[in-house]
Amino acid sequence: MSFDLGMDFLKLSDKTEIESLLAERKHRGCEANFATLYMWSAAYGTKIARGFGCVAPFNPKLGVLHFPIGKFPPPENLEKFYEAFETRKLLKYHFFYDTPKAYLESLPEAEKFFRQTSEPAEFDYLYSVEKLLEMRGGKLRKKRNLVRQFEDSRPDFRTEKISPSNMEGAKNFMLNSPEVRHFPDENAAIQRAFENFFELGLEGILLYPDTNSNAPIGAAILNRLDADEWSVAFEKSVHSERGASQELVLAESRAIADLGGKLMNREQDLGEENLRHAKESLDPLLKYERIRLSPMKPFGENRPSEKGVAAIPYSM
Repeated sequence: MSFDLGMDFLKLSDKTEIESLLAERKHRGCEANFATLYMWSAAYGTKIARGFGCVAPFNPKLGVLHFPIGKFPPPENLEKFYEAFETRKLLKYHFFYDTPKAYLESLPEAEKFFRQTSEPAEFDYLYSVEKLLEMRGGKLRKKRNLVRQFEDSRPDFRTEKISPSNMEGAKNFMLNSPEVRHFPDENAAIQRAFENFFELGLEGILLYPDTNSNAPIGAAILNRLDADEWSVAFEKSVHSERGASQELVLAESRAIADLGGKLMNREQDLGEENLRHAKESLDPLLKYERIRLSPMKPFGENRPSEKGVAAIPYSM
């Protein structure tokens, strides 16, 4: 049986279908999530391919095929799914990205069709919200001291949830942060997040220096991944405000706890040393291992090897 590949651009109206398919299995990754896919589709032109009762997100800008969302397909069907992309020379990265570990655990016969590898730079960092709120332990001592310094220097600081009344200020603050101005992909994703904030079920936090100020010094957008896990989709702070970024993490933790969450997902480090150090310094509880699944069978001509391929340059 051949697979007739058809693709459509990801649309907001796909939310119900994709969230229903995601509900069929547990997944800790920040990218197996409709809001994440939709926000970043503003930059990547994300498409979805349907088949075998699943939908597979495809990033045409980077040539990345995600593992299908939905009930796990038998490996012979998954192979057909992959072949449809490879033979059309659509892929730059020659594997399924973000494959759940549970796939190979529940279908061990898949090892006859695929090999698995992984790249640590693509692993998500997950944190205990309770531990971040307590800020206990030697590893968090520096963070605790920075929070104290911030609160001593800004005794009248305040936090607010992002709402219709402050949303424009939040958007302008995030879009005018130095790093966003230099990364148009992130700029586009943040724009789309604010344009569809409530439709996507997002939450947000603003940090102000005092009770009277309307000029934020920190902001974050939070995205629910499942019942007990939220990701920090975007986070910006004024670097000259010592301790502001650490105070913002504390505010995010409180917000997630108030929403019934227990885990904070701070996404990947993409192999950047400074980013890895920052994520490790918050003492992660665990890391979500994002698996690459490569077919044993070669498709197309001169198919490159997946070995030695560095982290996919997602700007998440």
